[in-house]
Amino acid sequence: MVKVAALATALALAYAVESIVNYFVRLAFANKQKEVDMSAVKIVSKKIRNSARGEDCTFHIVGVCNYNPETTVLCHLPSMDKGIGTKSDDICAAYGCSSCHDAIDRRVINEEFEDHREWYMRRAMVRTWRRLIDMGMVVVK
Repeated sequence: MVKVAALATALALAYAVESIVNYFVRLAFANKQKEVDMSAVKIVSKKIRNSARGEDCTFHIVGVCNYNPETTVLCHLPSMDKGIGTKSDDICAAYGCSSCHDAIDRRVINEEFEDHREWYMRRAMVRTWRRLIDMGMVVVK
């Protein structure tokens, strides 16, 4: 029963993040004559980026993760507002060790990760959001 409740909470959090992203998409299409510049509403937080230091990796990619918190950084995940040379918003990110970060950015190709890419990224993002909530850096009302 506890696992079901935890899964339901994790899914609710993932849907909340998705709702935020969808809000900005709807905002962009609300005024068809003028496109909204997504960089104008980019969410950047030095505190969230710095919070990754010393944290455990949230990806734990099988056969990739080095499980070394000394190498953990905030890994930005692919999203609609990410382009060449730009990062996603800081809310579209997760704590990752250097090895998992290499897999996310495809500097190293791993079949296990590529076969389950979306699952690993969504799980890591939800785990990171839970940590941010536990730290009091993100407040859900």
